[in-house]
Amino acid sequence: MALSGSDNFTVTRNDIINAALRKLGQLSEGETATAQQVADAAADLERMVKAWQADGLHLWKYEEMVLFLTVNDHEYSLGTATTDHWVKRSALTSTTTSAAALSGATTIVVTSATGISASDNIGVVVDDNTIHWTTVSGAPAGTTVTLAVALDAAAASGNAVYVYTSKAVRPLQITHCRIQTNATSEIEGTILSREDFFRLANKSADGTPTQIYYSPALASGKLYIYPEASDERVYLNLTAQIPIEDFDAASNNPDFPAEWHDALVWNLAKRQITEYGITDPSTIQMILGIAEETYRMAAEFDAEDTSLMFIPDFTYFA
Repeated sequence: MALSGSDNFTVTRNDIINAALRKLGQLSEGETATAQQVADAAADLERMVKAWQADGLHLWKYEEMVLFLTVNDHEYSLGTATTDHWVKRSALTSTTTSAAALSGATTIVVTSATGISASDNIGVVVDDNTIHWTTVSGAPAGTTVTLAVALDAAAASGNAVYVYTSKAVRPLQITHCRIQTNATSEIEGTILSREDFFRLANKSADGTPTQIYYSPALASGKLYIYPEASDERVYLNLTAQIPIEDFDAASNNPDFPAEWHDALVWNLAKRQITEYGITDPSTIQMILGIAEETYRMAAEFDAEDTSLMFIPDFTYFA
């Protein structure tokens, strides 16, 4: 038996569009869609994919994130164009200082400079328990890193240093929160509803944050914490659902696993039934049935296989 040895099958945006139009009988063998057909179908495809985000599925779009906190601040903006330090865990480089640095120093010596590049964002924990954020000025020389803005306080040897290139996108929702209290320990945080968060009396109270509320908003998400951080060495580890990427060009691959490709084709065909005035009942029923079945199969595959625990509520029997 001769197997291919590969498992990287994919399609492009226009492959999906052409296949959907063939299902509708609008293209013959070997034909491709006109520019107007592509434009119309691409718009339908984008709307469909964005609507699917509301299902709360798509496990491959859940990411582990880090939000660095600021003393005396309970409101943070999450997105690529924000000033708060919000980054994918996988894109974050962590190291430590290997020598003490004085206040006003423009260079630090780190344990490892691997993953640190010119213009990266860099945060150095200084001795007043805040993080001095600036950018990397030029490539590191060995393990010596030059800072664009001098340290505003001294940093002892062994202090944490965090580096990343780009901020993360605005998340659709936050599903899990942990508070990193030191290098090796984290505690569970509580995600509140909007009403419960804004019902809190003193939002400027200081301490270790234990509760959050997240509003996805539009351009940038808003995350609120309680209480405000009193120590910037404490940060949040968050599980977030991030948006499915757009189809910006004909050659773009879908931001979906291959298991979803069939559902994309048939559900796009379903959306375009009225576009092409399809009226034959048997054709409509076939497309609707296959669209539903392919979506169901993909959605069931896209579910976590975990146990479920039920606990009786004895609230009214106390």
